[in-house]
Order: sequence, then structure tokens, then C-alpha cells
Amino acid sequence: MPYPIKAHTLPLLERILATENLGDRVQAFIDSRGGKTDDFHEYLVSVEANEPLYNLIYDTLGTSRCAPYTLNIPTDADISAYINACRNALTTNEKKWDIVDFQSNPGYLLCGNETVPDERIILNFKNQTDALSFAANLRDHVGSRVKFKILLGSHLEAIHKNDKIVIYYPKAQRAGILTLVNAIPAAQLSPQISGFYLKVKDGIGIAAETDPNWSFTMFTAEYCMKYLVNHSPAGKEKNTPATAEGMYAYVVRRLLKNGRIPDSLADPADLPAAE
Repeated sequence: MPYPIKAHTLPLLERILATENLGDRVQAFIDSRGGKTDDFHEYLVSVEANEPLYNLIYDTLGTSRCAPYTLNIPTDADISAYINACRNALTTNEKKWDIVDFQSNPGYLLCGNETVPDERIILNFKNQTDALSFAANLRDHVGSRVKFKILLGSHLEAIHKNDKIVIYYPKAQRAGILTLVNAIPAAQLSPQISGFYLKVKDGIGIAAETDPNWSFTMFTAEYCMKYLVNHSPAGKEKNTPATAEGMYAYVVRRLLKNGRIPDSLADPADLPAAE
């Protein structure tokens, strides 16, 4: 089944391009590096992706004002029971997961191990109670090579992220994961998903997992930023106006080139022609 990318992504790129004083922001980034625009990825890694222009793009691609996720916060007892169940889950008399942890920023409860997945699905639940319930069901129906994390908390950084649950898995297990996520009632999911994800249905997106330290949206934000730098007055595409369609094609080509989109799943109409 082909999954669309473009319809939900273009409006986000148009928002980026409509940002007030965007040209000044791009130039401020270039000036901050003394005019240097190569070693792009290495630079962002060196500053831990903490850069104003990058943050603007990342937030636009990966967050949305949707349902009030913080109104249904599981009790401490619910969370403790979930954590204990993850820690005690067994596969053939061995611990199913050896990593059960809490990432405080922005607040993900993680259940996993050191296996290396190659695909991910994000779920945009409306409330934490339903999200925790699904995660508990997921825990009981997947093997040890599947990892997942659930966003818990009440602060602003948490409530607007589109990936309330992220599932990481070997793509050989995709069919089983899709069966589980497709069974989620539509009423439990907010419609928004992050830019450039393949849209499974409202609130659910799929992408390749290619780097444990640099998420899919981190890569897409980086590529969008590079497109803007290329189209700045000093960039190599300075004579070509920046457009949402142009940015989309540039980013998708980069994603395909680097294996960050499961291209066999993508709607062929959404894949740009080769350069």
C-alpha cells in the first residue's frame, strides 16, 4: 500500500518560508559561522542541534497544537506498574528488555535494548491514558527486538510533539506493527503527523531509522536548513527563489539518497524526479 508524504508536508514548508524575517535568520546563521556553510551536519552535531534557525524548522516540522495531551496524566501507580511490567517481561525465560528508563527532556518513558532497528512509526495520541494503554498492549505483543517510548509529562515542550509514542523495529516486523497500530480507534489519535513521514493514516507516520543519535525529523530539519542556506544571497542557488515545492523536492531527494525513507512504501506521485 503506498503512503503519501506531500499533502501533509507542503503546508509545513509554506509556514517555514512565511516566517517573519526568515532571510535575516538565515543570514544570521551564515554570519555566525563566518560565512562557512560546509560541514553542515558536523556543525549541528557539535552544537547538539541547538541553533535558532534549526530549532524553528524542527519545531515547525515536528510539533502541532493538537489535543490537550496533559489533561489525562496517568497516576504514579499506573506508571510504576507499566515500568515494572516492562522490566519483568520475559521472552523464553530471559528478560525481554534490559533498558527501561526515563528521558527527562522532553519526558519519554523508554522500553528497549541495544538492538539496532531500521524503521520507526510515530503515533500522535490525544491523551496520555490511551497512549499508556496502547504501550502496555504493545509491550505484550512484540518481541525483544522492538523498542518503544511514550511521552509522559505536563510541560509545554511535551504536549505539542507529534510523536507521543515512537516504535522502533526491524522492518521485517513491519506487518505485525502495522496490524497493532491500525487497530487504534481513530478517536484516540490527533490527525497531525510530522513533515516528510509517510502517512499511514491520521496521526500515524512511518520512516526509516538510520541513526540512533539523529532522529528522522532532525535530518529533515537539517536538510530544510541547508536548502535555505543554498538559496540565500551568497548560496549556490542564489538566483533561484526558494519555494515549498523546491524545498520538498530537495529534502525528499536527500532522504531517498541516504535511505531515510522506505521508498517502496511511498506514493510514487510524491517522489520527485531525479536531479
